[in-house]
Amino acid sequence: MESEETESYTMNEFNGIISTSGKAEVKGIVKGEITVHAEDDIDIIGDITYYTDPRVDSVTTDILGLVSESDVVVDQNAHRDSGTQDIDIQASIMALNSSFYVENYNNSSGGLKGTINLFGGIVQKNRGPVGTFNANTNQAVSGYSKNYQYDARLKGYIPPAFPRESVFSVVYWKDKVKEVPATTTTEKDDSDGTTTTTGQ
Repeated sequence: MESEETESYTMNEFNGIISTSGKAEVKGIVKGEITVHAEDDIDIIGDITYYTDPRVDSVTTDILGLVSESDVVVDQNAHRDSGTQDIDIQASIMALNSSFYVENYNNSSGGLKGTINLFGGIVQKNRGPVGTFNANTNQAVSGYSKNYQYDARLKGYIPPAFPRESVFSVVYWKDKVKEVPATTTTEKDDSDGTTTTTGQ
């Protein structure tokens, strides 16, 4: 069986869009403006952090968009990349077909991992699971705990060609005419004491 061909990009030397008709695997340090698009899943296989943290320097232009036409998946071993139980993700994530979730999130034999420290945003069709907990004790059992923080820059500054929810096209328009119900009005003529009834 032939191995799949892979392409590597040095993201800190590339500003723009990286797109594939297959699956993409991402990790590393982002310097610049990047959007990674995949028609299949995007797998996060390690920490993804900005070269300059926007929480330290609010004018940094380091920004990453992950746009999958399927799912955005955190690999079950992604935390091992940094040698800790946690995973750091700095990105704006969009899963068009389904979800952002953790691979084998409910595998209790794999033990409880650490925390997903996500700085950015998530747009997904269905809310994806990242771990499980005991309903009686409210204690985490498997997968990750969440520490999500919104990147406020995304209100006006987005990754290259990143889809916007606020942009719409009119594909169908139909005017609706409001029907006014008929009414009956009674008027009194004070001159001779008679009344006149009219319908509208």
